[in-house]
Amino acid sequence: MFKQVNFVFKRIVSMLFALVLGCMFLNSQYVLSCEKLSCEKFILCDGFSYESLPDDYKIPVSNEDDFKNNKYVHREDLRLLKIKYVDFEGKEQQGELVVAHKTVDPKTNETIDVSKEVLEIFKELFEAKYPIRKMSCFYFRNIAGTDKLSWHAYGLAVDINYKENPCVSIDQSTGKVTGTIPSDATKYIDRSLNEKGMIKDGDACHKAFVSRGWEWGGSWDSPKDYMHFQRFSWDSPRPSPKY
Repeated sequence: MFKQVNFVFKRIVSMLFALVLGCMFLNSQYVLSCEKLSCEKFILCDGFSYESLPDDYKIPVSNEDDFKNNKYVHREDLRLLKIKYVDFEGKEQQGELVVAHKTVDPKTNETIDVSKEVLEIFKELFEAKYPIRKMSCFYFRNIAGTDKLSWHAYGLAVDINYKENPCVSIDQSTGKVTGTIPSDATKYIDRSLNEKGMIKDGDACHKAFVSRGWEWGGSWDSPKDYMHFQRFSWDSPRPSPKY
């Protein structure tokens, strides 16, 4: 009788031990899957999220080989943002932006979650019903006429409504306009116009970026890059090579 009770007791202990180990394994798998999920996707709120770039996602670059061989930014440094916005007809749309994930402020050494910050900016624009026709961020290229990478090449600059907010080159000695990008946007050189989608000092778009420390190209002497916001100032040191 004692042997039988002892046998049953051992069986129960063995079953309990196996159950505990099984629970521990499942819990570890759950934690790992959650960590993986949080790494690959972040949801700010409905319609506003970012995730790692899918393997088949083609990102915009001026030269594929230059991007593959560069020492500053790789695909894993970027995130694909999904954002809601209001178009020029007042309708809600879903858009995408490729943006830097995190960066270090060269002046404070603070690590900034740029992707989250840009989501918050566009959520603010969406709530203000700010009209957006076109927008872009990451594009791997140099600043025109130089061998220096643009802030766009790091995913740290955003352009909004190109035509309504052109990049205007001005001769500093004469004050005359010498060029406009895009070329068919000469109407919008006159910033006193009150046209839909024009970014102006103090409006909802300007405030959303500048209040978070972004610099507006429309405040420069030349060019006046009205479409352009960048996370750091023109003269801030570029990130150091890391690859």
